Amino acid sequence: MLIPALLVTVLAAPPAAAPKDAVKALQVWVQRQQRANREFDRDAEKQLIKLLDELRIVRNGQPERGQEVDLALLDLGGLNWLPRPERKAARAADDRRSMASSLGIERVEKRLNKDTQDELKEWLAVDVVARPKEHPTMRRVVAADLLYRKHAEGTLTALLASARDPDPLVRETVRRALAGWKDPQVHLFFLEQLERDNAPLSIGLEHLHATKGSLGPQALERLRSHVGKLYVSGDWRDAARAGKLVQILDIDRAAPILIESLATWTRRIEEGEGSRRIQHEIVEELQRVSGRSIGPFPERWNMWWKAVREGRIETAEEEQRDGGGGLSNATFFGLRPVTDKVIFVIDRSGSMQAGFGTTGRSRYEEAVEQMLTFLEKLGEETKFGVTLFNQTGTRWRTGLVKATKGNRTGIRRWLLGKKPDGGTQLREGIRTGLELTRDDTIDVRRTDADTVIVLCDGATAEGSGWVRPWLLRANDEAQLVFHCVQIGSTGDGTLETLAAETGGDYVRIDG
Repeated sequence: MLIPALLVTVLAAPPAAAPKDAVKALQVWVQRQQRANREFDRDAEKQLIKLLDELRIVRNGQPERGQEVDLALLDLGGLNWLPRPERKAARAADDRRSMASSLGIERVEKRLNKDTQDELKEWLAVDVVARPKEHPTMRRVVAADLLYRKHAEGTLTALLASARDPDPLVRETVRRALAGWKDPQVHLFFLEQLERDNAPLSIGLEHLHATKGSLGPQALERLRSHVGKLYVSGDWRDAARAGKLVQILDIDRAAPILIESLATWTRRIEEGEGSRRIQHEIVEELQRVSGRSIGPFPERWNMWWKAVREGRIETAEEEQRDGGGGLSNATFFGLRPVTDKVIFVIDRSGSMQAGFGTTGRSRYEEAVEQMLTFLEKLGEETKFGVTLFNQTGTRWRTGLVKATKGNRTGIRRWLLGKKPDGGTQLREGIRTGLELTRDDTIDVRRTDADTVIVLCDGATAEGSGWVRPWLLRANDEAQLVFHCVQIGSTGDGTLETLAAETGGDYVRIDG
């Protein structure tokens, strides 16, 4: 494929007389590829090389046409534009259309890096992004994407206005460009969006973490109020979001909220309406900010906080260490997830027939036995689901069922009746287990689980490139945590990424 060498070829090409319609010719080329909606052939690739060289000549010889050239390059960038997290995967897959888009973006980006007077940045924001009647959507999206973390003062008003654009793709791309900007107006904007649940949590978190030191008392108080409301919501997903936002607050603002929330969720668990995962996450955050390991006991945390406020923390005799911070004593290949609503996604590819250590069982049989023991220790009120995957996904039952003795017997019989064979399509297992919609999103109305445990014993057929983009798009609302087990040493990074991006644990087992 010639595309990876395109930029070098274009820059090294000798000067030539550019045709008068070079800009128009590139726009026609892009329009033709958009209509084709497929990989272009080598002739089209060679034509693109020639057109990019001719555009360079136009810019050098006719500087007054510079904006025309940039608009044509923005259109090339929009041919198969992908959000930043997905571009690396597209490059790894040698996606020719995406590589062509990258060339258009890179040509403008090189000029941006030399734009010391911010003229190009301001033109992109004010004259392209903020003018929906004059420019097509993808041109505006690419322009906004080019302004990611550029934060030029003259672009702020235009970007803040465009961050409320009716088009969701423009809106999200502009918000990513604003994230991390240490300006009170930007803080206020993101806080408003979080309060209205009107923006992806990931973007708001990116901004708040990047600007934590510049948030003033007013912004922090507003965030504290929002976090407090989320934590006591009856929806565990709201509390999961609160658990990520509370990390922005100082200990004086965070500790009282955490202690009150721990009491609320502990009471709900006692009433059969709570979430052990949320209770555990609150305890973990209290331990992080306090340096203490008191456990899931609100009254003891209240005593600790009283001692802190009175300046006698060293002599707080009421503190009792439980050493585990509320961790479950149930384990699955060494993992200790705390949950009462869990889905297992287990590999049943042919390689799972291999023996597991000296147990006398196969890897697959060991996974079955460890899962059953884990469920038994979690208790019969725990709800669970199981999905197997090889080249397809197969689910035991729709929805979650309680881990009663009868259901554990039923799932054991079903699992041992399925013999390992075939390939390793982990993504199919996740699609089936979470009952994903046609566009691979998670319908939270149908997904009761708060935790997914994945076991796989080798490299997956899809690789790891899809994981982060999918999680950013699909897990913002669902707030699932993935805990992952890899058996053997031939993984491809998929399990590590699933766990790391959702706050779960990953373990590799030699077996």
